[in-house]
Parts: sequence; structure tokens; C-alpha cells
Amino acid sequence: MPTSYIRWFDAVKPENQKEIFELAEKKTKEIADKIRNNSTEMFTGSVFTNWFFSGYMYNRFVPKFEFYDKDFWINEKCTGCGNCAKICPVDNIKSENNKPVWLHNCTQCFACLQWCNQQAIEINHNTLKRARYHNPEVKLTEMILNK
Repeated sequence: MPTSYIRWFDAVKPENQKEIFELAEKKTKEIADKIRNNSTEMFTGSVFTNWFFSGYMYNRFVPKFEFYDKDFWINEKCTGCGNCAKICPVDNIKSENNKPVWLHNCTQCFACLQWCNQQAIEINHNTLKRARYHNPEVKLTEMILNK
């Protein structure tokens, strides 16, 4: 399945999104059925794969989250609207002089970057020409209200 991890890749093209959503819906239904039936069957991957990503990798990199926002910056398009601070699920952004300031507790969800109406938030120079993405079924106001 293609990824949209904006730090390394461009957003998935709209013509490919439908297929991805269909696959995700199918997988979600399979998982929901397993939960409903109290199944102990693995959802995906092997025991090693699950251990590697949920145990080893998580424990190795989560403690470094405090450094994950050091490469964030804003370009000249920033209007100081504050949506980045409002949408951040861990309240990692505050506004100073109508500009975002990251507080070094970033979880790399990239909600601030993806939902910025002006595309003013960047990571290093990796994201300068990358399209932003968010699910077309989800609205910014919903994200802020349900955070």
C-alpha cells in the first residue's frame, strides 16, 4: 500500500486514493469481525513483524519525539491563523507573535503541516514542493472539535 509520509514521499494522487480507501475499508471490516468474534488470530504480519514495529522500533524511537519537531519551520505564506496549534493532538504548538512555535513533544502526525490552509509549514527542505494531504471526507473543524 502506498504511503503518504510527507517527510519522505509526496501525497498519494487523488486518482489512487479510491483504491486505498477501498482496501482500508475491507481491512477495517476484517479487523472488526475478529474483535467481535473474540479471535486471537493475528491481524497482520507475523509475531516477529508485530514485535519489531510495536515493540522494538516504538521503544527505540518514541523517546526521541522531543527532537522530531526541530526541523519544522514556516515559510512566508504563514498568516498566523493558529489552525496548526488548534489541530495538534498533543498541544505541541503555541502561537508567539501570530506564528507557530513547536514545544518539542511532537509525535510526527503532521496534522499541522497537512492541514495548514496556506501550506506554510515545512520540514527541512523535504516538503517544499510536496502536495499536502488529508482525507476528503474529513473537515478541519471536525478535526479540531474531536481532538
